[in-house]
Amino acid sequence: KLSILQREIELLKPKVIVFVVGNGKYTTSLASAFSISEEELKQYEPNSQEFVSEISNVLGLENTIALWTYHPAFLQRSGKYREAISKIQSAIV
Repeated sequence: KLSILQREIELLKPKVIVFVVGNGKYTTSLASAFSISEEELKQYEPNSQEFVSEISNVLGLENTIALWTYHPAFLQRSGKYREAISKIQSAIV
């Protein structure tokens, strides 16, 4: 059975999805929304070295680029905002 989020993605067929929720407790929510294990998703959590992760394959999305990063305010405070935007742009071009 598909979650509401999965059904919305199936209906809208977006080319790109950027999850701007960071890691930690959000990993649980994201794993639940896609019916995958938290352990499987944890290895792709954004961190201080890799603050933008490509997770399309993990989420089982075809024809959609799915990226996972921190909230823009956090990226701004940590001085990573411009670099994150550049990584996102590179991934979707």
